[in-house]
Amino acid sequence: MAAFFVYRTHRIFRETTYVTELSNEEMAARYRFTNEGVDALEDLLREDLERATKRNKALTVRAMILITIRFLATGAFFNVVGDSMGYHKCTVSRVVAQVTDALCTRLRRFVVWPNQEARRRSVEAFYDVAGFPYVVGCVDGSHIRIQAPIVDEPAFVNRNSQHQHAGCV
Repeated sequence: MAAFFVYRTHRIFRETTYVTELSNEEMAARYRFTNEGVDALEDLLREDLERATKRNKALTVRAMILITIRFLATGAFFNVVGDSMGYHKCTVSRVVAQVTDALCTRLRRFVVWPNQEARRRSVEAFYDVAGFPYVVGCVDGSHIRIQAPIVDEPAFVNRNSQHQHAGCV
């Protein structure tokens, strides 16, 4: 009769306590949020993200938020965010999905379409300031560096003289 032995390795949990010691400038550089901004998100999302269990050292709401905003702020791959914060890429993937889902359920609280009167005022203001007709609002953008195209190359040069494609953020 053969005997089977199962060797279990102990899981290693890395703490991210250093985050609580970061100044607002350091937080803004790493996460594009201040400590107060993260605190506000934590209060807003706690109900949806807090784990009912204390087993297996579940991630805190703050850690989940920081993982997500680090991913969103840097645009890095899950494994890069995970490596920089001490989490596996699968954990980062699950957390980003959970936090963005929680944020999307509150979308209407922060993003609203203007009523008829507000639209009229906005159209007038854009026209008065810049001469743009029928503009209701703007969306911030992100410039994505690209290789210089062969056709119509000058159309892809931004104000910093770099070849970039404007993508919506």
